[in-house]
Amino acid sequence: MDIFKIIKIRHYINIIIVMKMLASVFILFYMQFKFQNLEERLLKINGEISYYENNLNLLDAEMTYLSRPERLVRLSRQYLQKNNYIASNQVKEYKVLQKYYLVKLEEYHKNRIVLNN
Repeated sequence: MDIFKIIKIRHYINIIIVMKMLASVFILFYMQFKFQNLEERLLKINGEISYYENNLNLLDAEMTYLSRPERLVRLSRQYLQKNNYIASNQVKEYKVLQKYYLVKLEEYHKNRIVLNN
């Protein structure tokens, strides 16, 4: 073999090695960039999830407060006396309404636990 051919082959081998190294460096930087973007998105989504969970808990508390049986009976007597659509006596008494409300509340929490799992 001629010495110039050996140098030429080594030159091509060196070029191939350098190109492979540059490609691997580029791929590593690209993967690191994508990974950082995914981490940022995950943090943002987790923040949104906790925000909506807090809002759900707040709305659940408001709904519980606003739908208390004694309050509903009082409001029905106050506002449904002269209403042509519904009579105030159609709203159940406190004991019946409370029993119905507690059953519905238990069903709601059971369904919520099932959905969360």
